[in-house]
Amino acid sequence: MYPQQSFVPNCQFDNPVGKLKVLAWNMVGTIWLRNEVQYTSVDVEFNNKNFHRNIMINDDYGAEFAALNYSGMILASKAVQGDLDEYEDDEAEDDEDMEIDGGAKDKKKQKQYSHIYFKPFSNIKNLKDWHYKLEKGEIIECLAIGTNWAAVVTDFGYLRVFTQDGVQKFITSLSTPVVSMTGYENLLSIVYHSGPSIYGCQALKVRTIDMSGKTY
Repeated sequence: MYPQQSFVPNCQFDNPVGKLKVLAWNMVGTIWLRNEVQYTSVDVEFNNKNFHRNIMINDDYGAEFAALNYSGMILASKAVQGDLDEYEDDEAEDDEDMEIDGGAKDKKKQKQYSHIYFKPFSNIKNLKDWHYKLEKGEIIECLAIGTNWAAVVTDFGYLRVFTQDGVQKFITSLSTPVVSMTGYENLLSIVYHSGPSIYGCQALKVRTIDMSGKTY
């Protein structure tokens, strides 16, 4: 039996319904990825219309999964894998080539990185949208959001924790492959492989972290 691959709860990116893909859904609302001919947008539909009006923003980074709660939403895109020679050729392009290719070259380079985008739902703390670009080739596998924090796990084995202001306040290396994770208020739960599959059964464990503590 092959090990369970990583996944994001309540995300159906690979199962589109017409022009729409579900990036996340829960009791707060649903995040849709809308693919139109001339543009791609991220639509947020809230279950409680009194809490917040529906939102539509441009998909500038190629979002593939998301998470949301009453604090805000976090979107993430995956870096497009390419061979090393292709990356080196892109970096060797001079300014003249960049002008000829226009925005197409910029989009191609942008896809070499994974991106994180956060949008707050509350104006009480005067929070603003923020964006974070990971190292080249580092791919986001899971993400979660809680009260005043957001976190992602990458294929490098890193757990990156951000404040709602966009500051990366903590990074650590996980020793085993992550299957999935979710957040609620101050708690982050991570499901991971604790060992190889035996007799057709997966060996999984759950680690719960109190994000309100000063250390993890």
